[in-house]
Amino acid sequence: MSEPLAHLYPLALRTLDIQERRVTELRGRLAPVLAAGGAGATLLSGPAIAAASAGPPASYAALLLAAVGLAVTLGGSARLLTARVERRGIDVLAIRRSLRGRGALADSDAYYTLMLPALHVRAAAVDTAADKLERVFTRILCGILVMLCGLALVALVA
Repeated sequence: MSEPLAHLYPLALRTLDIQERRVTELRGRLAPVLAAGGAGATLLSGPAIAAASAGPPASYAALLLAAVGLAVTLGGSARLLTARVERRGIDVLAIRRSLRGRGALADSDAYYTLMLPALHVRAAAVDTAADKLERVFTRILCGILVMLCGLALVALVA
């Protein structure tokens, strides 16, 4: 077996593990962020709604801003929790058939030559999904910020 191929294979496997941990950690960060946003909304919503009902029309606009932030937060949270990272693995049987067809079933170089591109394709798919989920998480944070700023603005305007 060639030395570079022997080093690339475990590296490709570690890359997949790191990417899958990245997605798992992202989902794990969602609960504390939503809890913090919910606590802030709970503290500000009572005074803000009371102030908006007796305040100037600008307080209604600020309350609408808070509602938009809440909608973005809830929509992003649902998207993040329901997102599916492709669980399809590598077609090992197809690789075995290809190796058998070449007469290289016992050739480790041929095995690594077939497996490394398959691992690369899988890593690219997981990386794309993780990037998308990180963008959704950023939208959630922005939604929480807009919601809290809108509620605080209602209290200030009124």
